[in-house]
Amino acid sequence: MNKNNIKSIDYLAIMPVWKLALYCIFTFNLYQFYWFYKSWKFIEYHKQKNFNPLIRTLATFLPVLILILPFILFKEIYSIINPQEKTKSVITAIILTFLFAGINSFMYEESIYKWVAYLTFLPLLIVQHHLNNYNQKGFYNG
Repeated sequence: MNKNNIKSIDYLAIMPVWKLALYCIFTFNLYQFYWFYKSWKFIEYHKQKNFNPLIRTLATFLPVLILILPFILFKEIYSIINPQEKTKSVITAIILTFLFAGINSFMYEESIYKWVAYLTFLPLLIVQHHLNNYNQKGFYNG
């Protein structure tokens, strides 16, 4: 295994979805920042793009960019996982982005439903599940 494959493994380690959920719950969703950072690093590596993953991670949670940056991230991840199904990648990214932003919008509620905002990790579980499947198919073998 060469150095590039080792670097790639760091950005796409298999993480059970239950572990991701627990990390998000016990850190009050602060773990999401790390998950987004790792995901942006994954995109930067696989798409050979030059951007700052930390800036994109921090900007992801800004009010207007919460619809744009997660969409770009999810679309890029799914285009790597399923390069033949571009339409499905875009549709999946749109659904997950609206789910993420919709759940996150409960943060601004003044009622009892404010706790729903803590469930913003749910779309990330879906993406992580697909990343795990991609990883288990032998991406690193070779």
